[in-house]
Amino acid sequence: DKNGKDIYEGDVVKQFNGLTAECKWDRQFAGFVYDKEWMVDVESSHNSVEVIGNIHENPELLEN
Repeated sequence: DKNGKDIYEGDVVKQFNGLTAECKWDRQFAGFVYDKEWMVDVESSHNSVEVIGNIHENPELLEN
């Protein structure tokens, strides 16, 4: 992420505009993406997002 933290599947990330999404594997894209609507490649956007938690310890982060 923008702070140098590794991003893993299940992590919840926050984009610069305040949107949050879960990092997931996408078979069609053949890579990790944040959300079907974003379809953002984790590798190409790591400088613009921040890991704020994960779905296992912080499920409330995705309730919005």
